[in-house]
Order: sequence, then structure tokens, then C-alpha cells
Amino acid sequence: MAPQRSIAVAWKYVKKEGSEVICQLCGHTFTATLTRVVDHLLCISNGNGGGVEGCQGISDAQKDDVRKDYEKTKAERGKREIKRQRIMREINMSSSSSIPGFSSNVCGSSSTPSKTGGTTTLNAFWKPVERQEVNIAFAEMFYACAIPFNVARNPYFKAAISKAAAFGKGYVPPGSEALRTSLLRKTKERVTNRLAEIKESWTTTGCTILSDGWSDSCHRPLINVLVYSPRGIYFVKVVDAMDHMKTA
Repeated sequence: MAPQRSIAVAWKYVKKEGSEVICQLCGHTFTATLTRVVDHLLCISNGNGGGVEGCQGISDAQKDDVRKDYEKTKAERGKREIKRQRIMREINMSSSSSIPGFSSNVCGSSSTPSKTGGTTTLNAFWKPVERQEVNIAFAEMFYACAIPFNVARNPYFKAAISKAAAFGKGYVPPGSEALRTSLLRKTKERVTNRLAEIKESWTTTGCTILSDGWSDSCHRPLINVLVYSPRGIYFVKVVDAMDHMKTA
């Protein structure tokens, strides 16, 4: 799914030439984004477009047309962003609640005892030395294995720790052989079944197609294509947008 060019009025005054555009009113050539095109047409020298040269051939009526349309475009973009953020919050909440045994109060993160995690919380309070040793063990594992620090915020990581703590003393984590064979097959089967359930729900609940732009380590523009529904988020594919113009 290639990104579509903005239909803002400003674009009808420029012509694309490779990675640049040529103003059809004055002939000026510059690298194009919608903001830069608008700054050029409205002769805004210190705007967000990075100081592009102003257009010498645009009339006051055309400027007014571009200005009104751009304000409308920004307002619509703001509404879409608010909707996207609301959907992403719902997705995050759904992801956390869908993991069995996951709780934000894992490993005594609360300062007060609770009915479900009172023992763990009291241990964290009354055994500061032992707790520190456990923290150091986790830290050394992250450092030695070059595990990204944001893994500590991953709900699956927290769920695994919670289940291991609930199992009690004597639990031994799976070895490398089990992780790459039997457990991998079982996990793949569970994920496949979960995705099938999500797709089946679309005909009943409806769904929303989302696109999320980002850049990889080589600064290549990429677009994630996803489908959101009340049953969960579904990843479709990633699109390489290197050959397409960024207009917003």
C-alpha cells in the first residue's frame, strides 16, 4: 500500500521532478514537503518549512486559497491524530489485559500489600538485601546478553516473571533445546489460532486499517500496515516507502 499524495490545494501549484518540485508560478525548485510548499507559496521565510524562498508569482487570491485550505488540512490531520492516539491507547490496554496472569503490580512494585500479591509485596519490604540481589541478577543478565532495556517494560516479560514467582521455589526455566523446538511450535500454534480468531471477528465487529510510519537504523522510511478491531491488533505487512514522496 503506497502512501498517497496529499490532496491539499498547494500541490496544484508545483510539479514533481525527481526528489524535488518546481513551482509552476515562479519556476523556483526546492525539496518538497507540504509545509515547505505552503511556506513557499505564502512567502513565509521563517516558518516550519526550513526557510524556503518565497514565491514571486502568486496572487493574493491564490495565497488566500492556499492559506484557508492548509488550515483545513491541519485541522483534519489533528482530528485523525486524536483518533489514532485513542485507538493506540485501546490497543495497549487490550494487549496488557489479554496476557494471562499479567498485572501491573508484578514483583512487589506496589508499596502496600494487596489481596493477590501481599506475600510478594511484604518480601520486597522486609527483605531489602535479598531483593537487591535479585535485582542485580536481572541486571547482569540484561548486560551479559545485550538485552535492550525496554524489554523490562514488555508485558510478556512481566507476565513470565509473575508466573515464575507464582510457581514457587524450585522452578527451572526451559533450556535452549525446548525454546527452539517444542515451545516454539506450541507458541506458533497459539499465535496462529489467536490471529484466526481476530480475523473471524472482523465480519461481526468491523475493523480499521492503520498505517504507522517509522525509520529503520539506515534511516529508510517504512510504513507498518495494521488492522485494528475490538478483538486485537493484526499486523499485515511493512511497506518500503523509499521511492515515495513524503507530503506530511
